[in-house]
Amino acid sequence: MANMNTIEGRRQGDLARVISRVEPFEPVTSQLMKVVSSIAIDSLNWRYRYTVRRAQVGATPNYVPAVTTNSATETALSVSELSNTLENHVAYGVSQTNIPQGFTPQAIPNNTFVVCFPHRCTDGALIWLIANTQAIDGTCAGGLTEGDDYGTFSAPQDISFDGGTFDAEDGSWDYGTYTDDYGLIMDANDLVLNYGSFAGPLGSTDYGAI
Repeated sequence: MANMNTIEGRRQGDLARVISRVEPFEPVTSQLMKVVSSIAIDSLNWRYRYTVRRAQVGATPNYVPAVTTNSATETALSVSELSNTLENHVAYGVSQTNIPQGFTPQAIPNNTFVVCFPHRCTDGALIWLIANTQAIDGTCAGGLTEGDDYGTFSAPQDISFDGGTFDAEDGSWDYGTYTDDYGLIMDANDLVLNYGSFAGPLGSTDYGAI
């Protein structure tokens, strides 16, 4: 046995301590992950099971994220989607009935980087919980089309819509009752049809059939 009071003894003691001491692993409280795939587990309520891989942010100056070399695929759920089974809501209290026509909740797209936290299920299995909020996306349905009845407008006013501007006439026009009989053709004198005036001949004139 080495004499621990000598330099050689102390060196041997330090070596034995270093060899026998097991450094603890860094506790995992969160992890950057990359979504690689998803599958619906409750399509009625837009809930998905995600496959993720561990990732790291690259070095300065660009900080490009990338999947960790040889990282295994793991299972994850979205915290936002966990609430979708409650009272027909999606994405933290957004009612399904209030989502505009043409829009639907979306699964987290593949290749998205997300922040995950470890969690134990009731059976003890480890699963990762994604902190990202569920997105809602789509395209507005319908739009203005020819033949739509847009209601009654009070002139003058301009109504703006996707197809341009609806220019109302510059006043309210009441042409009343005309006693002139122009026959088969109409006198073109003072006839302006572009929201202007219709100036008929003075008096009552019967042109007959021409």
